[in-house]
Amino acid sequence: MKVQKIVSLTPHTAELANKIPNFSAFVRSCLLNRHTEKAFQEETLKRIRYHRACNLLAQTILDIYEELGQEHEETVDTLVGRAYHQTRLEDFE
Repeated sequence: MKVQKIVSLTPHTAELANKIPNFSAFVRSCLLNRHTEKAFQEETLKRIRYHRACNLLAQTILDIYEELGQEHEETVDTLVGRAYHQTRLEDFE
């Protein structure tokens, strides 16, 4: 079942709308694209925050090893790489 909505247009946007064969389909497509784009942007921001958190955690681990006077065989990059591929807590131990 379709729901009808009324769209307010300016004279200029009304002219543009008249040139589109199926204006309703166009509007539906724009709404779906906007939703998909927003979801993509949100996912990207989550990944950036996760990457920063992984880097901070990895650097903290290496700093603690250094404070204890112990060597650690991995770098920040290798620790972060392991975190990205971790599927279970046991995989990271």
